[in-house]
Amino acid sequence: MPFISTRKNGIAKSTVIYDVKINERRNIPDKLLNELNNKELCKIKQCFCFNILPNCYDIVFFDNSSLKNVRMLEYESFKRYIGDKRVKNDDLMVIFNKKKESESFSFFSIYAKERIGIAQFSMAILLNIFCGLLFFIASIRTILKPNTSFFDVIFVLPKEIYIALIIVVLTIGYFLFPYVNKFYIWIKYLIK
Repeated sequence: MPFISTRKNGIAKSTVIYDVKINERRNIPDKLLNELNNKELCKIKQCFCFNILPNCYDIVFFDNSSLKNVRMLEYESFKRYIGDKRVKNDDLMVIFNKKKESESFSFFSIYAKERIGIAQFSMAILLNIFCGLLFFIASIRTILKPNTSFFDVIFVLPKEIYIALIIVVLTIGYFLFPYVNKFYIWIKYLIK
């Protein structure tokens, strides 16, 4: 797994979900649970959970009983400790959770980031062009003959309509491009 968290990217919103469990027996498969029942789990007095996220995320849901504080990452200390030049000052926030004296520990939180960027503008343009094309083709059909088929209308359209159709196809390609590699891997997996 590339991430401990679950990440969901939508058109206008990205969501990060952390669901960390320690000594939580109810989610263990039966085969492993039988094996663990014969063993004594390590006793944990206190458990700390740190989530480090970009500062642009909002906390949507958190466990009131475990949240201790939210602060900016100590930039200088982190830079010395990790040595990563990609981290900028005030770029990351740390969410600190703490629980103590329990048989099992669970930390659940949801973070979200609203996005308005090129994907949203592209989608708006795509929908605008597509709806305009549908209205235009409908009006051309009524001017020619009400019973004219859609495919007969296609051959008498002006060049501008074909340019708009190319823009629609390119915009759809822009949205589907990130999934092409995943689709290729999935097909390759099915063939094996």
